[in-house]
Amino acid sequence: MIIFNAYVLFSLAVTLLLSIMLVLRNKDRLTGMNGMIISMYLGMNIGLTSGVLFGTVFQGDLFLSTILSMLIGAAAGTIMGALVSAAAAIEGLMSGMMGGMMGQCLEKC
Repeated sequence: MIIFNAYVLFSLAVTLLLSIMLVLRNKDRLTGMNGMIISMYLGMNIGLTSGVLFGTVFQGDLFLSTILSMLIGAAAGTIMGALVSAAAAIEGLMSGMMGGMMGQCLEKC
């Protein structure tokens, strides 16, 4: 099970790094709204996935798993949004936090 958890976290990190490289490569073709959509999408998906993952790892501690997944999702969304604009960074931050909480809700239901 630990190998699977490490694989999922590694996959999320690779997804974030590849997305950063693609945004930096195509930054001249991205509008503000496109950057906002990318940061929201990535923050939400990474937060959601890490929420489900940490919900299974820390089954007895809902608070810790929620905080960790919110932090990971918020960091991913903020990093992606900061490459485009300040508004995209804020949208990515909020989407990542919401995704982390939603991942916990999916795990506990």
